[in-house]
Amino acid sequence: MLSARKTVVSRNKFLPINKVSSGEMPEFMKKLNQRKVRWIIREQDKGEISSYQIAKQQGISSRWAREIPRKYSGVPLYKIKFLRPGRKPKPIPEKERAAVLEIYEKMPMGAVKIELYFKLNRKPHVSHNRIQRILEQAGKTQKIDKKIRRKKWVRYERKHSNSPVAH
Repeated sequence: MLSARKTVVSRNKFLPINKVSSGEMPEFMKKLNQRKVRWIIREQDKGEISSYQIAKQQGISSRWAREIPRKYSGVPLYKIKFLRPGRKPKPIPEKERAAVLEIYEKMPMGAVKIELYFKLNRKPHVSHNRIQRILEQAGKTQKIDKKIRRKKWVRYERKHSNSPVAH
């Protein structure tokens, strides 16, 4: 008779996360990133270690370790990229593009100011993000690669509340 009951997971049904005991994710739910996928493909091509050993190192099943090189066969390693989640931006209508570029030629302003100009002159609403994208595509602005982050708050305090100068 078994004292501890083991949860059996079939290949078609996975346990929901809240039913999994302990705090860590089970083996069958681990994900591979691009770097790991490239490594698996390189190791499979070399043929020095078996797919079982690769699977053991990466914490995946040996079946999946054999399937990954087949999935990306014919694709150079540097071109393996995972799609990023999210919606694709809608194409910008030519009417909006022409209106934004016309205003920019008259008065060179930033995207937020152009959006305000549209609002004040009762023109159709165009968001400043879309205006920025139009200006970038037209080569009117430069895209900032590194976003500027807000500096952490610095608080200066006196050692004693009634002291005129901090020591």
